[in-house]
Amino acid sequence: MWRWLEADGSWSSTFYMNLEQPWTRTPIGYDNHDWILDLVVRFSPFQAGWKDVNELEWSVETGVISVATANDIQTAGRRALQSAEAHGWPFDDDWSQWLPDDDWPVPQMAPRWREVALADRP
Repeated sequence: MWRWLEADGSWSSTFYMNLEQPWTRTPIGYDNHDWILDLVVRFSPFQAGWKDVNELEWSVETGVISVATANDIQTAGRRALQSAEAHGWPFDDDWSQWLPDDDWPVPQMAPRWREVALADRP
């Protein structure tokens, strides 16, 4: 789930749901895999729309992903849409006051992260 702060410091009314494979821990942090399809949601009045549907279709047509994987992605997207429509998690709380703690350090990349990341590639 992504949201942005507007120039005036208020939260955007748009929620951007980036569908992706669950993150997995690696020796240098986390890996993730974007599932191409995204859902953009606004409330009051409720509006929702899909982003990158054509790219998902192209990925199947060209063999980048299988039909089964595309179906799984679309199922995850439908679940996300149902959660938004029902004002379920994470839409069931007021996140507008949340900001990261100013005392939190800026994350740093692990030493030699590039070497480790590239070592797993064929």
